[in-house]
Amino acid sequence: MEVQEATPSLLYTLNRDHVAAPAVLALADIRSEFIRRIRDHVRTWELRPVSVAVFGSMARGDGDVESDVDVFVVRPDQVDGEDVTWRKQVSDLSDAIARWSGNRASMIEVSVREARGMQDRLEPVVDELARDAVHIAGRPVADLLGGSIS
Repeated sequence: MEVQEATPSLLYTLNRDHVAAPAVLALADIRSEFIRRIRDHVRTWELRPVSVAVFGSMARGDGDVESDVDVFVVRPDQVDGEDVTWRKQVSDLSDAIARWSGNRASMIEVSVREARGMQDRLEPVVDELARDAVHIAGRPVADLLGGSIS
């Protein structure tokens, strides 16, 4: 770090020549890398989701080592929630999130119809999704909960 006095403050600039600079930059980009990994994982799914979003403390950037990683996954209505391929995809994502972050994944997995029912019932998670959702795959959650998916 390089320090420059700018009374009454001190300005810090990363010394990119420092041997630790690549590690500092990697840590600064850890949230983006985590989201990229989730996106890449979901892109491999055989049964495509209608929507996937991360929300809650991870999306806001205020989580800690005790925080769950909240993930909202919406499947097409024609895919049974107990479909073996679908269950494996969701389970594998949950396991990968735990490996990548050290935090447990808290998965909310619903059909399009169930998601719209959550909106109709004004479930509190809908407000949280509207406020915090980070789009991962498929249609944005705001579009889904706004009823624009046919």
